[in-house]
Amino acid sequence: MPRTQTQSAPSRPAGPLRRRRTVILSLAALVAVIAIGRLVGEPPPVLEDEQAAGFADHGLLTAISSVAVAPDGADAVTEALTRGVTAGRQNESPYGWSVLSREGDVISVAAYYHWGDASPLNFRTGPERGRACRLYDLRTSPVVAHAMACPGDSPDRPGS
Repeated sequence: MPRTQTQSAPSRPAGPLRRRRTVILSLAALVAVIAIGRLVGEPPPVLEDEQAAGFADHGLLTAISSVAVAPDGADAVTEALTRGVTAGRQNESPYGWSVLSREGDVISVAAYYHWGDASPLNFRTGPERGRACRLYDLRTSPVVAHAMACPGDSPDRPGS
């Protein structure tokens, strides 16, 4: 009986090459899933935070105190905070603030610390910004900061 020649299966890439291609395709799929999830997901809420509190109690308090020595301290502080620059400190990432209200010589401010990365490939989940609210009493010398609960309508980010 004559021997029949069997056809061999189509050639596959060598083992290491096939594994490399599988790993690359898997990583590409993972990146695509993360990117799509970040694009359609809701922005994370703000978190009451120690770093924002430290900024409110030290850096921002020092800046406010240096402006409060002006003849009309409360107006000068409010104007400087609203303009976004006070005592050389600018309202920009990672630290920032929003003026919440003013009653005479007492100004309430939300201080922020931003630690997040807005890129779609950010693997961190959860809040990307911390917030702490303070009442700055300009009637005293030195200016005193009192911790307060942030009102429900406090902005989630500086200047908003």
